Amino acid sequence: MPGHALHAELAAIRALVSHGLAEVTSANEIGQFWVRSACARLAAIDTLLTEAAGAGAATGVRALSLGAASIGAVLLTASLARASVAGMVAAAALILVALAGVTPWAAHRARMVAGRRRLARLPAPAVPWHTPVRPGLISVPEELQQARVRLVSAVLRHVGADRWTAPELRLAARTDPVTRRLAGADLLLCQALDCLERYLFDISGKSDVSGKEEMSLSGDATPLAGPVAPELARIRRELSTVILDAQCRDWVADRPDRVGFARLGQAGEAVNRAAGRYRRTTRPAPLAALPGSGRLLRARRRADGPARIDDRQLYTSLGRRLEACAAAARSDRSHQRRAAATDLEYALDWLAAAERELPRGRR
Repeated sequence: MPGHALHAELAAIRALVSHGLAEVTSANEIGQFWVRSACARLAAIDTLLTEAAGAGAATGVRALSLGAASIGAVLLTASLARASVAGMVAAAALILVALAGVTPWAAHRARMVAGRRRLARLPAPAVPWHTPVRPGLISVPEELQQARVRLVSAVLRHVGADRWTAPELRLAARTDPVTRRLAGADLLLCQALDCLERYLFDISGKSDVSGKEEMSLSGDATPLAGPVAPELARIRRELSTVILDAQCRDWVADRPDRVGFARLGQAGEAVNRAAGRYRRTTRPAPLAALPGSGRLLRARRRADGPARIDDRQLYTSLGRRLEACAAAARSDRSHQRRAAATDLEYALDWLAAAERELPRGRR
């Protein structure tokens, strides 16, 4: 898809999401948990769409960073005759640390500025099917449903018709910055739709007969063999892989179901919050990309098999591992790490909610 066509489509999607958010917030139900959660996700979509429109601007920032590194290397070499080895190593380390800290922030700012400029050049799109604001929220706004349809269409057209398979879409979502941000916006939109649908289900007065299947922390959880932080990192990677696979299958209608991967995404967010309570050393960006590139090459060669989101054993395994991590967090001396157990309780609840969306024959 040409750049101007993509920007026009993103502007139309932003308008739809904005109208849908306005209808939800003006329904006098903002105090409800599900409505508040949906509004938070709808508000975050705008940032991802803006970054997707300005994704190319980050290339210039990285080029400037490489240029600054080259200049620093030249200056370092010029002063080699006068500086000691320790001074040379300290200067090189200082340059690398400064670049590693400044480049991501500068790239994000450049994407946001470029995205706002590109989207501001376009006229504000009209929303002919916009419905008037109602005194109460009685249905999911049609604008949000239309935004999801147009967002998936924009992703597929951006990737290209010759890559409309789940493996190719997974690869594009991992390697292409535009596709990666559009996938993140689609996940947030699906989560917002699910939150609104759950709120409407609650106020309808219907009983959820499957509520007995909620996972909860058990007192006899299997002790965790090892530190909590690496185990949470492995769970995060596994959840990310399953979510992206299910999302790409939904895009190509191989397994059309936006609710399952949206709820797994909620579980992944809770795990991310729990993992953020553990201090970990981070690898520099070039070193962190090395194992990721190997996984991408293996993913491209691997044949596409059954959807892992339908694997009943996946939920059992993740539930046991999350329970073990929560039990270890509860016994930690740090109050910050003990709070991670609450985040993992939310992750278990969302995991059970996603499991209930499995087809009846696969439970």
